[in-house]
Amino acid sequence: MQKFSLKFCVLALTMLASLVTYAQQKALPVTEALEQITRTYGTKFVYGADVLINKKTATAIPGTKTLPVEEVLKQVLYPNNLLFVYVSSNTYMIIDRPAGPVKKVLSETSTPQETVGATTDAANKTLIGYVADAGSKEPLPGVTVRLMPVGTGAVTDQSGRVFFPHVPAGTQYIVISMVGYVQRQEPFTGNNFGVALEQNTKTLDEVNVVEVGYGTKRKEAITSAVSSVGNKTITQMPTPILSNALIGTVPGLFGKQMSGVPGRDQSRMIVRGSDFTKTALIVIDGVPLNENSNTGGMSGQASLGDLDPADIESVTVLKDAGATAIYGSRGGNGVILVTTKRGKQGVPKFSFLANSTWSQPTQQPKFVGSFQQALLENEYAVNSGKIPVYTDAQLDTIRLGLNPDKFANTDWLKEGTLKFAKGQNYNLNVSGGNTGVKYYVSGGYNNQGSLIKNDAYKRYTVISNVDARLNKNLTMGLDMRYVYENVNDVPAGGANNILNNLYQLSPLQPVYFSNGLPAANYTGSVMNPILMANQSGYARNYANYLNAKFKMDYSIPWVKGLGAHAMASFDRNNYGSKTFTVPYKLYRANAAGVYIPVMGVDSKGADLKPSLTQATSRNNYTNMELGLNYNRSFGLHNLSGILLYTLNSSYSESLSGGRSSLFTPSVDQLFAGDASASLTNSGSAQEFGRVSYIGRLGYSWNARYYLDASFRTEASVNYPEGHRWGTFPSISASWRISEENFLKGNASWLDELKLRASYGMAGDETGAGYSSYLYNFSVGQNSGPASSTGKYGYIFNGSYVPSIYPGSLAPNTNITWGTIKSFNAGLNVSILKGLFAASFDVYRKNNINVLISSANNVPLTFGATAPRVNLGRSHTSGYELKLSHTNSIGKNFNYYVTAVAAHTKTIIDFSGEQSGLPAWDERQQNGWGVNNTRIYHALGLFQTREEINNWADQDGRKNATINPGDIKYADLNGDGVIDQKDVIVKDNTAMPLFNYTLSLGGSWKQFELDLTFQGVGDYTTLIGSKRWTNYDTRQLDRWTPDNPNASWPKLGSIASDSRNSDFYGLNGNYLRLRSARLSYSLAPVWIKHIGFDAVTINLQGGNLFVISKVKFTDPENDNPSFYGAQKTYSVGLNVKF
Repeated sequence: MQKFSLKFCVLALTMLASLVTYAQQKALPVTEALEQITRTYGTKFVYGADVLINKKTATAIPGTKTLPVEEVLKQVLYPNNLLFVYVSSNTYMIIDRPAGPVKKVLSETSTPQETVGATTDAANKTLIGYVADAGSKEPLPGVTVRLMPVGTGAVTDQSGRVFFPHVPAGTQYIVISMVGYVQRQEPFTGNNFGVALEQNTKTLDEVNVVEVGYGTKRKEAITSAVSSVGNKTITQMPTPILSNALIGTVPGLFGKQMSGVPGRDQSRMIVRGSDFTKTALIVIDGVPLNENSNTGGMSGQASLGDLDPADIESVTVLKDAGATAIYGSRGGNGVILVTTKRGKQGVPKFSFLANSTWSQPTQQPKFVGSFQQALLENEYAVNSGKIPVYTDAQLDTIRLGLNPDKFANTDWLKEGTLKFAKGQNYNLNVSGGNTGVKYYVSGGYNNQGSLIKNDAYKRYTVISNVDARLNKNLTMGLDMRYVYENVNDVPAGGANNILNNLYQLSPLQPVYFSNGLPAANYTGSVMNPILMANQSGYARNYANYLNAKFKMDYSIPWVKGLGAHAMASFDRNNYGSKTFTVPYKLYRANAAGVYIPVMGVDSKGADLKPSLTQATSRNNYTNMELGLNYNRSFGLHNLSGILLYTLNSSYSESLSGGRSSLFTPSVDQLFAGDASASLTNSGSAQEFGRVSYIGRLGYSWNARYYLDASFRTEASVNYPEGHRWGTFPSISASWRISEENFLKGNASWLDELKLRASYGMAGDETGAGYSSYLYNFSVGQNSGPASSTGKYGYIFNGSYVPSIYPGSLAPNTNITWGTIKSFNAGLNVSILKGLFAASFDVYRKNNINVLISSANNVPLTFGATAPRVNLGRSHTSGYELKLSHTNSIGKNFNYYVTAVAAHTKTIIDFSGEQSGLPAWDERQQNGWGVNNTRIYHALGLFQTREEINNWADQDGRKNATINPGDIKYADLNGDGVIDQKDVIVKDNTAMPLFNYTLSLGGSWKQFELDLTFQGVGDYTTLIGSKRWTNYDTRQLDRWTPDNPNASWPKLGSIASDSRNSDFYGLNGNYLRLRSARLSYSLAPVWIKHIGFDAVTINLQGGNLFVISKVKFTDPENDNPSFYGAQKTYSVGLNVKF
């Protein structure tokens, strides 16, 4: 009985185990079965995202190679109506079984390409193929497949499949091609086929799937002016600021770095223009920013300056109306699309990036020492009719350094700035996923020091991008992005002001007296920038940017190609500033030699107390989309389209307060201030809204002819009711001549020859807003006896009562949209499999009905600021050229050379000016570029008194104040007087009109080198005459009787020498080594055994040298006293595992 019971238990357990095993086998998803096959046989599989949805198998996968892998695949796939296609050694593609009868598998002696388990339907002569990316294993849509030599072609669908219902007689081989991939040619065997295309390593960083606004397109299908750049190029520049990394990378994208102060060192980016007020729209992962701002500044939404370049997959620039009209008024000045990285199918892959940076000014003035300074000050005084500042005895004291308290020899730049501003950047990310869920998660940290102090700027970034396929037809995406930034600066202008003051002080001024007391400068405003930088308190700003985006896409099963789309994006941002100003003492010696404080104390000698101001603000932004999309191929025809409804809204509010006379510098809180002495507070709020209807229709035939049309109808609260709606259409087309049969078979050297053209309209919201069409009112406040606003009120019963008073701008209730009409024509050429390539575009934009002031056309008796009217006109024209050459020599050496040149200029056609104004009048703007100024033309320096007496009246006093060595100006109108009528117009200031880039690099074995030279031309600079209290080496080549051919005029207080002129040079053109990177990747054999996939060591540099006629500051710097662009060195490590 016991034996029976034992046997029964064993039998029951065995049956139970069998049932469990059977249940597990029955429930085993095919994806898991394929993973087990991979572990056993070392195979790789590629398949479309929807092929294996809800597919399961009961087949037990052997743990050893007891069966051929093909037999196991048959057992797993055939019952699920799936077929496998041999691609290459141990790699298979999985496709759906085609409808209709299928031929039996050929004999076991057949070649691998024949034993694919899928053949053509012999009766119907049909052919099915599947194409995927050999690297990512993802299906490739848009691949051109041709049956040769007949020439019949078709294009793969979104799942990478292609179908030929009838195979023409005479078909011998199949050609599979796509831009950015190496072309494949396969023999036609009569069987269905599967092919994996390898990326063309010559164009490895090129973006082949391009964001085009509310969708993507293959590069060859682009009909408008669109340029993209990938992560490799973006990260070549050693900077944590994305906008700085983009300069010189994209034709038509112009950038200028406005500052070098950490946290404020973003570049201004404009597209096809020379007017900085016409900023491009920024779109991040499909979400347009509500404000066209790309400069950052701890306000608004996170923009180009707030993203970690390591997290960026690509940046695409839409340049013509054919591409930008779909964004309406905000896209009229170009669109910059930023795409962050997303997960790809596969096991989790980690990447860790770390680098350290050292930055210093590219160029700075070289100031003279104290003895030379004293000599030049004496010379200046004598030439100005005064006595020398220093006696001979004092000059000896200065030269010998005998009295450093009175005559120091201070190198203010050395004392007040660090040799290098140090920085650190770290990024750790992981990506991966399966057919169901894909993810990319990243965390970044950036710490930048300034030349004034360390830890000047910190940024933390977290990104999580998750994509999920919920079922065969429904996908979902959830993106989260958080950015925290903190700027730690000094009060009263920050690092910029510190640097400016360092430039101003004489080397004869000490930092500290010999007794240790901090010294005040002898003349002018009392200051000591060293003390200001270290003891004046702090100015701190912070920003929190939180963005969440949720989207869903549904493929409607009963209408092939039709899908529904919904997206909602929310920004919840807050910002704050805190400025704690602490008085500090500076001293001077009085006549008795006693050191007394002249700063940091009041008139009675009592210590001044600290003051504190704080401000907070928060902004909420909402973007929503709801619509339909369609994409379907009908043989050689492809039809696509979208219809969307979008909503954009924002709300912001701010609050600020301040107190002075804090009782101690140890407590930096508002409660510590004296509320009775000085208390300030303020607050404001604003909101905005926009709705739009969007449509786009695309058609192509045989990957040869493409036609796109789009429209956007939108309403904005920037306009009054009745004028809020505007409609902006566009049309564009391209012709791939290289795909014509007469070239395809006769010009095998020709890869691509495409013509493009586009025309469209966009809106121009310049000058629009509530204040343009509504009366503006303010509330008068009585904030004390010294108030200048107390007059805006009334006296009732002897008491002041604040009142509402109107603003000065008269409204115009009939304002409407400005319009931008744009035309573009372009050409793309590639030959010899990418060996040489070129693109060329010409364009013109006409801005009409732009809102401008009517002040010049109303009488002075109008009584208010004249309203804005839709009368402004301007036009922009230009060209872009890109040439590239890529090649491989031998097995290990690859190289590339890319040259880009672009020219653009915006001309004012009507500015609202009065008619008949002469060209010398600064109010005369029509016909000139937007960045124009008037300057005098210098003929050199006067050499003799006779020359001066015989020249036109230059000082209004018959040249009585003019002396040899002063600047001689041209009398352009010949009236014998040098005045404002003798000026020339330069309309290429502020922004270079010509930009060019030369990028070259190569790789040899584990080494890789990339260099980018960036330059500008057609650029006038007006900073050449800049000088400071402290003389620099430029003044050493001043005019004297012994140096008549000097480059600097005679020293002295001559008013006429201060005129803006071309004497000091106007050429602001430059060429700089924008970025350089030398990389070494450790050989795989060294790192595989420790679990690393790749280890790369990077040496990088930014702005390493510059060639320019401007030598005393960076030529990009409009204000040479300020903190300009920096030269940066970087050492980094990138580890992948």
